[in-house]
Amino acid sequence: MVSRNIYVTLGLFSNFTSLLANFPLGLDSTNPNRHPVHNPVNHHAIAPSQLPMTPVIPTTCSQLPLEKITHLMLRDLPGYANRVTQRARRLKRQGETYSYILVAGKAEFQPLPLNPQPTSRLPDYQESSDIEQVFFTTLERRYTAKAAIEMQQYHWLLLTKTPEGWYQVSMRSQTGSYPSRPNQILAPLRDSSQGVVGEAVNLWLRDCRANSVKF
Repeated sequence: MVSRNIYVTLGLFSNFTSLLANFPLGLDSTNPNRHPVHNPVNHHAIAPSQLPMTPVIPTTCSQLPLEKITHLMLRDLPGYANRVTQRARRLKRQGETYSYILVAGKAEFQPLPLNPQPTSRLPDYQESSDIEQVFFTTLERRYTAKAAIEMQQYHWLLLTKTPEGWYQVSMRSQTGSYPSRPNQILAPLRDSSQGVVGEAVNLWLRDCRANSVKF
C-alpha cells in the first residue's frame, strides 16, 4: 500500500568557497615574503592544514546518485504526470475517463536479472552498458462518468547514465487494486515507456539534465 504522506529529506549543504577566497591572511602586499603584518582580526597566519575543508557537492542534478535522483523524481512525479494527462485531454477533447496520480513512492533498488537485455529507446549516441533498475508505486484515482476509482500501479523503471545525464531505457508497469487485497491478481505486465508515467519520467529527467530541478 502506498502511503499518502511521503516525506523527502534533503541534506543541508554548506559551501565555504567564497569565504576562503576572501579570508584575510594579513600579508604585507608590498613584500609578501615578510612576516604577516599586525591584523586585529587575524593576528597569526593560518597554516593551510588549519583551513576548513570545502565539501565536495554535486553542482547539477545529473551528478546526484541514483537513490537521490529517484527520491527527487518521485517527489515531483505526480505533478509531471498530471500535466501530461491534462495536455492529452485538451488535445483529444473526448472521452469521459481520466486519471490523476495522487502520490508516488516506495522506491526499491534490488535489481532483477536482465536476460536478454531490454530493448532501448535511446539514440545510439546515448547508449550506455550500465543499466540501473528502480521499482516504485503510484496511487492513481480514475474518474469515470459515474464514480472515482483508486488503484495502484507498480512500475519497473530502467535507467542509464550518460555523460549528458540520466535517461530512461524502458519501463514496465502492472495495475493492482487499492487498497491491496490478499492474493489479488495483477493485470499483465505492459510496456509503459510511452504512457503517462513514462512520459512524466522522461520530462523530469530532461529537466534534471537541464539543471532545472530543485534539490
